[in-house]
Amino acid sequence: IRRNGKWLVTESFSTFTLGGTTLSEKTNFLFKNIAGFWLPYKITQTVRRGDRTELSYIFKIKKFKINEK
Repeated sequence: IRRNGKWLVTESFSTFTLGGTTLSEKTNFLFKNIAGFWLPYKITQTVRRGDRTELSYIFKIKKFKINEK
């Protein structure tokens, strides 16, 4: 996805093997424009083994502070 001519990663996906078990990890990012910067404000991560969800996290960022000179 492009915002203001810049590319943003909205989703990442990986597959890996741990102790003979194959797992897949998917992370989604939602962005908000804060002081001209596109910053992630919600990150959802899920780790699955086949059709079964092993781990699931949702991170929400509510307060942003942009450093000034």
